[in-house]
Amino acid sequence: AFCDLARFFFASLNELLFREALPSVDPEELRTMAWETSLITRSFSARWFKACAMGQPPEPGSIKWYLGHCLGKLDLELSRELSDWVEPTGNPWRRRKREQGLQALEL
Repeated sequence: AFCDLARFFFASLNELLFREALPSVDPEELRTMAWETSLITRSFSARWFKACAMGQPPEPGSIKWYLGHCLGKLDLELSRELSDWVEPTGNPWRRRKREQGLQALEL
């Protein structure tokens, strides 16, 4: 349940930021993009919860580290999407994003 809650939180945060940065993009498309981007935080949240919060309240420093790490992962993911570098092996996901014009996202 924690992983789902974390993903919902970061998807909502992403959606707010995307709406401000990309006001002309369809809101439903932004919601989908925010949800897909938040997947990276869901998988990490499971490991963090098991290591730091299973059966005990986590320390404030651990919570701050977790939030910072999740935001860093999201930043890295968005930076990769903005990059004009194309992977040598070809990445169909990256090409699909470029075709949608999302490489113009500037935060």
